[in-house]
Formats: sequence, C-alpha cells, structure tokens
Amino acid sequence: MKNSVRVAISGAAGRIANNLLFSIASGQLLGDQQPISLSLLETPARLSMLNGIAMELHDGVFPLLAGVEVSDDPWQAFEGADYVFLISSPLDSLATASKTADARMEQHGNTFALHGKALNDVASRDVKILVISNPVMINALMVQRNAPDLNSSCISALMRLDHNRAHALLAHKAGASLADVRKVIVWGNHSSTQYPDFYHATIGGVRVDALLENDWLHQVSIGLVRQRGYAVIDAYGGLRAASSAAKAAIDHMRDWIFGTRDGDWTSMGVLSDGSYGIPSGIFFGFPVVADGGQVNIVQGLQICPERLEKIHHSADEIYRRCQQFNLL
Repeated sequence: MKNSVRVAISGAAGRIANNLLFSIASGQLLGDQQPISLSLLETPARLSMLNGIAMELHDGVFPLLAGVEVSDDPWQAFEGADYVFLISSPLDSLATASKTADARMEQHGNTFALHGKALNDVASRDVKILVISNPVMINALMVQRNAPDLNSSCISALMRLDHNRAHALLAHKAGASLADVRKVIVWGNHSSTQYPDFYHATIGGVRVDALLENDWLHQVSIGLVRQRGYAVIDAYGGLRAASSAAKAAIDHMRDWIFGTRDGDWTSMGVLSDGSYGIPSGIFFGFPVVADGGQVNIVQGLQICPERLEKIHHSADEIYRRCQQFNLL
C-alpha cells in the first residue's frame, strides 16, 4: 500500500465540503489505491459540527481513509498538505447573506490572506491549491500574494462548475452523450460576466455549429449557463449548489493531477500571462490543458473581435476588483 497523502479542506463544515469529503474518502479524487489523510479546517464556532462530520467519516469505514484531523488553526491544518481545497466558511444560503457584497469580500479577503500565509509557511512545496469560494479570482490572488515562497502554478481557481454546466447543456441540447462533447470553454470570472464559448466545441468530432442553430449557440446558451446557479438557488429555496460544486472541484483537481483527456481541454482559473490580451497578474478563467501535474493555457485560438470584447469585459470586472482591494 502506498504512503498516505494529506488533503486539507477549509470551510469543512459547509455543504460543499460535506459532499466533497465523502467523495474524497471513497477514492473519487485519487483512485482506489491511494490512502489519504484528511485535515479539516473551520472557524472556532463551527468546530462542534466539524467533530460530528469527523465521526461520520470514521463510521463510514472508508478503506482508504488513513486519518482525520480537525482544527481551527490554518498552520496546523495545512501542515505538509499535498492537496488543498479552500472553501473558507461561506454562507450556504443567500437568505442569510445580511452583509453587503463588499463587506463579505473584505472578510473573505482577510481569511484567504491568512490562509495564504499559512500555506506559504507549512504546506508541501509541490502543493496543489484550489480556491473555490467566491469572489474566486480575487481570493486566489489573495492567496498567491500572501504565499510568495510557493510557485504561482500551485494555485488555481474553480471554473469547472461553469464548464460542467456548459458541457452538460450542450450535450442535452444536441441529444448527445456527455463523453462525445469536447472543447467547451468558459472564459473569465465565476460571475454574470463570464463568457461560455462553444465556437471550438465538437460533438463526436463534428463542430457544433454544423449541428445546432447559431442563435442558440452564441446567444441563448450564454444566458442559460450564466443563470444556472441562480436557477438552482431558486429551486432549492435559497440554498446554493453544493453537490455539483463538489463534483466540479474533484473534476478540476483530477485533471490537474492526472491530465486532461486527449484532444480536449478544460476551463480553469489560472494566473494570466497576458494571453488573449488578459492583463498579466490576475487570475482568470482560460481554456487549459494539463499534463504531468502542469497546466498550460491553450494558445493560438482564433477569436473574433466581438467574442474578444466579451472575454475582456469579464477581465475588466476582475481587474477593477483587484484594484479595489489593492492587489495590483
């Protein structure tokens, strides 16, 4: 049996984490031959709940689960971490969001700055850190700015939920198998400015513009993907998506570790190098390929001025927010 690896999760008492933890313990992240130790981080006020989750993990008798630790100290929780999912302690329901957006963002920023410092001090030097909580691109940059000793390639931001939504929507519209859909992109931010892009997508090797009407592909679908999260919230009576977000986090991390499938890419928030005119130094959702644990932005895509304007609109939103919080 292999030596165990250490997986740390912040905001571990929340709904996303609750779905994520049991999937990881069952081997869905690293496979059925890799033992794992879980390190769970929460605020002091939620430690009692977290202890209950730890009990359930133990009672689940997961063969791969080598241990579970619970803490409210990020330096303890992130010690030697190989893989980290940063969910903070977000509000599960919009109905409980009494603070202004800026106040919530400032609170999150302080949390992610602290987490960045702890990760910088104690995590594995090859750690893979996935930031999940919104505003996800700002939070990822906050971590990166506070972890100067970690390579920026160790940090990424979740766009996979939006990518998966676009992928599933396209398959459903075409009446096709999910496995046959390739080269979907969701550019930009996890917000209403994101740009779902089917221009390069194929189904069974055939370009989708030969299979579906242009208006749906390049107009209607954009709104459907952008609004999907709000549709879920409405259906749940105010609760945010949790199961699909946890699945997206695992999909993101698995592609990062094991590589994207041949002939395909995924959407991932990574630090911009200036590709496609996106300002360097901000985190942004790009099409990427992964291989051997390394992620590279797909280069050379033909993008017309109209589509590029939509992509840059999302970049402008992120850039302004970064400036607002003195991150640039």
